[in-house]
Amino acid sequence: MIALLAVLVLDALLIAAALAYLVVELLVERPDSMATAIAITVVVALALLGAVAVIVHLARGRAWARSGALVWQALQIALALGSFQGLFARNDIGWLLLAPALAAIVLLFVPPVVAATGRRED
Repeated sequence: MIALLAVLVLDALLIAAALAYLVVELLVERPDSMATAIAITVVVALALLGAVAVIVHLARGRAWARSGALVWQALQIALALGSFQGLFARNDIGWLLLAPALAAIVLLFVPPVVAATGRRED
C-alpha cells in the first residue's frame, strides 16, 4: 500500500508542477487562444483535485478509490501512448508517463492493497 501511495503521490506532484507551469505561462505569455489556455489550466487543476481525492481516500482504505486510481492510470497510459506517436513524439515523456502507470496498476491488484481497501462505506 505504501508503494502504491508513493507512486500516486509522485504522479500528483508532477500534475501540480504542470499546473504551476501552466499558471505561470498563462500570466507571463500571451497565448494564441486565451479561452483554450484557461480551459487547459482548469482541466489540469481538476485532475489534481481528483488525484488528491483518490490518494486521500486510498490512504483511508476506501474501496471506491481503487477504481478511481485505475481510471487515472488508464488515462495516463492513453497520454503516454499519444506521446509515443505523431509529429511531435516525445518518447522520454511517454516512458515517464507509462512506467509509473503500469506500476500503479500492478500495485492496485496485489493482495495487501486489495485487503487494505476492502472496507465498504455504510
